[in-house]
Amino acid sequence: GRELAGVLQPDLYAQVVRAARERGLPEPAVRLCKPWGLVMMLSAPPMVTGQALDLVLYNHALEQGKPVFGLERVDEQLDVFEGLPEMDQVTLLRSTLARRHELEAAHRELLEAYLRRDLPHLVRLNRQQMEGLDPELVARIDQGMIVERNAHMLERLSPFLDSGHAFVALGALHLPGPHGVLEGLRRQ
Repeated sequence: GRELAGVLQPDLYAQVVRAARERGLPEPAVRLCKPWGLVMMLSAPPMVTGQALDLVLYNHALEQGKPVFGLERVDEQLDVFEGLPEMDQVTLLRSTLARRHELEAAHRELLEAYLRRDLPHLVRLNRQQMEGLDPELVARIDQGMIVERNAHMLERLSPFLDSGHAFVALGALHLPGPHGVLEGLRRQ
């Protein structure tokens, strides 16, 4: 029931409106967004095909008559940011706005690292995007976005892998590290 203009200081709201307009979003489209929602919208690369990769894979599987199952629930994905205090959401929004002109180059570098299958470089690039933020905030985001989500995915993934013939698609940042899905699968 709150409008974004009541959450943000006027100068920050004006920056948000300008940045959204650059992405083709008029002011009424952002008025009811939460700060974390705008972080997601403004930091995602512009769509080229009109479809996210997840949707392409999903539709491809359905066209082939293959069963499709989710490894996490929508509420679990949303809880990562919904659970952040509003002040932290605004901090992330400020950081996103400050770096928005660097995002195209960052996305290009992420794609190149992904195509090279360079997981350590993907992790470094992700860390670079959070430089300058409070380390405690970064740790909370990492805990919710990676560690907790990975635990849910690993738990739900096992029955599909046990039955065999499973194709699994998940974000590359969920793969590496001591809490990553790859290490979790090795432990299992």
